[in-house]
Amino acid sequence: AAGVVAYLTALCLAVSPLFFRLSPEQEETNRLQLTSVTTTMGVFSVFLMSLLFGVLQQPCVFCVASAIFSISLAKMSWLGGAIPEARMKEGVQSGVGGAMIAFVASIFIFVAVPESSSAN
Repeated sequence: AAGVVAYLTALCLAVSPLFFRLSPEQEETNRLQLTSVTTTMGVFSVFLMSLLFGVLQQPCVFCVASAIFSISLAKMSWLGGAIPEARMKEGVQSGVGGAMIAFVASIFIFVAVPESSSAN
């Protein structure tokens, strides 16, 4: 459910400039938020893949596909120029903050998985 919410959030942020007239500052803020969301998705996907392959040791084609999409979105946001040059520092802070949230959430999930569910 969290993945669907993340993808819908990224979709809404990506298409909102097409449907709403945004001021230049609002558009920059939207781009920063999109970068933060996609960075969080990408980092969280990396941690989930390590949990999937390292702990659970189970194949999941949909999980891998979702991770590839999430990492690709993050890469496109960072390398595609989504962050305005004038607000680069704020963009990096937002991206690092999102990455830290994903890291803490991943650690919580890793600790919360019962030992019996990972042993087959």
